[in-house]
Amino acid sequence: MASYTDWNFSAEDDEEELEEYGYVSAARDAILFCINVTQSMHDSEDGDKSPLYQVLQAAMELQKRKVVFGPGDSIGILLFNTMESKTAFANSGDILEFSQLHQAVSQINAPTIKELRNLLNDAEEDPSILREQFRALDKGSIPLGQVLNHCSYVLRDGAPKTSIKRIFFITDDDDPHPSHRQLRLAAKTNYRDLLEAGITVVPFYLSRPGKEFDPSKFYADVFSRPDDFATEEENEASPAITDISTGFSQLLEEMKIREIPKRSLFNIPLILGEGFVIGVKGYGLVTEQKKGQYKYFANMGRTMEEVTSKTIYVDEEQETEVEKDQIIYGLEFGKGGAEGADEAGDGDANEEQDEYAQNRIEVKNKVFFSMAQMRSLRTFDIEPSIKLLGFKDKDELRFEDNVKHSYFIYPNEDAYIGSIRTFSALLKSTHAKEKIGFALAVLRRNTTPVFCALLPQAEAFNDQGVQQDPPGFHLIPLPYADDIRNPPVEKSIQCSTEEIDAASGFIGKLMGKKGYAPDAFLNPALDLHYKYLQATAFEEEFNPHANFSDETIPNYDRIHARANTFIHEWKRLLQQSEQANTMVPTAVKRKAAVSVDEALIRSFYEDGKLIKFRNDELKAFLSQHSLPVSGKKADLIQRIEDYFASHP
Repeated sequence: MASYTDWNFSAEDDEEELEEYGYVSAARDAILFCINVTQSMHDSEDGDKSPLYQVLQAAMELQKRKVVFGPGDSIGILLFNTMESKTAFANSGDILEFSQLHQAVSQINAPTIKELRNLLNDAEEDPSILREQFRALDKGSIPLGQVLNHCSYVLRDGAPKTSIKRIFFITDDDDPHPSHRQLRLAAKTNYRDLLEAGITVVPFYLSRPGKEFDPSKFYADVFSRPDDFATEEENEASPAITDISTGFSQLLEEMKIREIPKRSLFNIPLILGEGFVIGVKGYGLVTEQKKGQYKYFANMGRTMEEVTSKTIYVDEEQETEVEKDQIIYGLEFGKGGAEGADEAGDGDANEEQDEYAQNRIEVKNKVFFSMAQMRSLRTFDIEPSIKLLGFKDKDELRFEDNVKHSYFIYPNEDAYIGSIRTFSALLKSTHAKEKIGFALAVLRRNTTPVFCALLPQAEAFNDQGVQQDPPGFHLIPLPYADDIRNPPVEKSIQCSTEEIDAASGFIGKLMGKKGYAPDAFLNPALDLHYKYLQATAFEEEFNPHANFSDETIPNYDRIHARANTFIHEWKRLLQQSEQANTMVPTAVKRKAAVSVDEALIRSFYEDGKLIKFRNDELKAFLSQHSLPVSGKKADLIQRIEDYFASHP
């Protein structure tokens, strides 16, 4: 059980800005490709590319992806069991024998990727280039423990401040140290040291016909997580065993699956009762992909300099810059005027007893709040947390309650000791009793509290014994009463049974047997945009007609072949239907009325700033005083100026 005090909970730093912060973490990722160069990695079959060529090609393609998706991430390439040694530590200059650091861990950049591309282009013309540059040892293998220790130093030197560090360990040798118990134990110890340092090892095992990879010989034992790491949320998917004979595409797909790290969106306490708190982390299941933000550059003649933006606040009357801590937030109520001033004056006698009396001003019915007061009104002074309020039956969670994307929460043992055990007990109990939790959640500072449902999800495995669904709770934000709309239900035109049967006929012909799989289709607009960016960055030719295809475009020829007869029959029935030809009038949306304050218009007139008003606001003022509203904006401003000149 967690401690009843929160002495061991490290809260997030206070955020001064009063705004909705995005949940996307800014954590950067560092990946080190650690490739075991054996003699078989150079061998190719039936004219195919060698496994080493395909691995380096996959590394290049992932770096090209990160130019767009993760430009702040870092990648390096280390090859071990090579005859020549080319790697050293920045701090000590020590060299690990029989290894080559082909690409130091550094931030993604086009020149480094071009260098790797040129090497692969040369190797495609002359396959012996890779064999000569990365000559494999004739026999034996350097201790795996030393390799893992060396990877830690390479990541330390190349990405010391990166929060997510991973090693993509690639090998086709399933037993590098047969009958060497000490080397196996040393490798297990160094693997545990990596875990304690926050470095995750993601294995990729290469197999081929006649040389099947068997992890149970060595790596299943070495890369098994100790008990105190076995249930951490950083657990990766099961190791990928790729048949390298099928080509490069399968290896690349396996790497893409594991390329994107799991980044928590929030790390907050889960309050189960008075003095009963555990730690949880939240993850997003669905994230909308958007084009990256553009940067602005100034043409300085010979060079293009990046333009940085800066926001400043200026007092228009004094024409001086205002510090951010001097900004207050104002809200306006009513239409203002003398009536509002009288109402505000009636409360003068009670100002000393009113905490917010100093926020009132006369005439315009405005109230002002400081940043601290706005934060208090917005969050009710609740710190980021999830507070369990009770339980409900599972069937009380309706489909229409899913108005926002849910989050997936998982225990965080680092925040409170005993979180995993307590979380697991709560999960098993609610799942067995078919209950859901009801909670009040504030996921980040300065955000409005929201009621949520905690939907339990049990761990599930597929037929191969691989985890398909992780254990945890889905945190589903529930709508408030203000969010629910009840649109009027009117009786519409009804189709006949014959028309419905005809429509069902061709719809049945168009339905896919496996349904729609969203993960099988890329967003075509984003995909084309990224391909253009990659081609430009790497100076490659790109023909959208030849190198791009939109997989979301329906196969119209196939549609007509399967459902043409049914579609024509349905169309014939519609043409004969009197109801189908009935015109239904549509409601015309009325524009919202525009009202303007005469005192405000007059103040802008005196300052010569009427140009700042919109045309509809100027017309509204003229209409209120029975003046013409035709003409351009300059004509409207002239009429208002003439009015104020004659009505001082």
